[in-house]
Amino acid sequence: MLVIGDFFFYYLSPDWIETTKFTKGVKTMNKSELVEKIKTICGDKCSKACAERALNNVLLAIMEGVRDDKSVQLIGFGTFSVVRRAARTGVNPKTHAKIQIPASKTVKFKVGSMFKSLAS
Repeated sequence: MLVIGDFFFYYLSPDWIETTKFTKGVKTMNKSELVEKIKTICGDKCSKACAERALNNVLLAIMEGVRDDKSVQLIGFGTFSVVRRAARTGVNPKTHAKIQIPASKTVKFKVGSMFKSLAS
């Protein structure tokens, strides 16, 4: 059984930092690399396909929760929530004409305390 806290400690370990690719000076890890890390953490318990299915299912559950206007909270990692933006008046930077920007919804992510402390 994989404890989510152990995963994040491993995910941000010095090995991860040393082996992570750089894109324009920013450390990045793509989905296939994340699947490999999950497989490595689980050891012989799961295959690469199993790790990918697990990751896809977690991401899908988060997206479905947010889609239903719910807040998805992962203790220590963070919280995904829907934020409503009110309609407002903006300015076209090219023509300086005032434009009406309609109300909208977007997804907000607030970093959890454990994740924040590991990343600093």
